[in-house]
Amino acid sequence: MNSPAALDRRAVKGPASVRLTLDIFPLLHWLCVLSVVLRVSSSTEPNGQEENTMKKYYRFMLNYDEDETEVYSTDLEMKKGDVAVLPGGDDSFCIGVVLGPVSEFFALTACQPVEEIVCAVNMVEFRARRDAEIKRMQIQQIMNRKMDEIKTMDTLKKYADKDSDFKRLFDLYQKTLEAEQPAEAKPAEVTDKGKENQ
Repeated sequence: MNSPAALDRRAVKGPASVRLTLDIFPLLHWLCVLSVVLRVSSSTEPNGQEENTMKKYYRFMLNYDEDETEVYSTDLEMKKGDVAVLPGGDDSFCIGVVLGPVSEFFALTACQPVEEIVCAVNMVEFRARRDAEIKRMQIQQIMNRKMDEIKTMDTLKKYADKDSDFKRLFDLYQKTLEAEQPAEAKPAEVTDKGKENQ
């Protein structure tokens, strides 16, 4: 006695390739369902909470060369301008700056396999240290200039007390310094005719 599957195949008229497709279609359908189930179960932790393990794909500028860019993957959330260490050939590394995200489809259909970044670089702490160092150097330069001025004035006063001609020159020097001081702001003149008449 023939099986129902055999009867179905016999009932289909046409080339053998069409009958083969009809035989494989249910198998393909169940394989697709199984792959979806496995993907959902693998992205779910034992306690039922979803684990965010999806790869993200970003285009990086390599070694600050705008003409050289590549796509890399990572589990981290990154934004434009973030810096990462990227794998290079022959156990070498390069610096990458994020230009922006790319779609998974674009990344996986690229001409070459997408590699994962080595690590992200914490630029926040580095920039804070660098900004503090620059500010410290600027303040130190101002203080050094001020110290030189104070030392010069002390030396001039000391010699002015010892010599009358030097004192006369020192007084002239001080007057030139006073002339550089901003004059006191004059009161604003009333230009409104209505206020002048009051």
